[in-house]
Amino acid sequence: GAQEQNWSRRMKANSERLKLGDLPTTASVVRDLIRRQEEHGLSPNEREMLKTSSRLVLAELALSLAIEEDAAEELLRAAVLGLETAAEPAQA
Repeated sequence: GAQEQNWSRRMKANSERLKLGDLPTTASVVRDLIRRQEEHGLSPNEREMLKTSSRLVLAELALSLAIEEDAAEELLRAAVLGLETAAEPAQA
């Protein structure tokens, strides 16, 4: 049905974007998948794509901020969804 076609198109489009291999594009796929997960849920394949594509983004975020990947994941989700998190540094 239409739902399946949309899912299939999204998977194909995201796969093409991930093939580029650059961090900003990968991060945009992660952002889009996190938002979709919150709003509508993800198919099993999309969940796997999110898990896989998140690894690179979380590793970069954790390394650049010198934090654990769990904290990086919390920051990422909070940033994407516009939430506050305990992991954010205090504002001076």
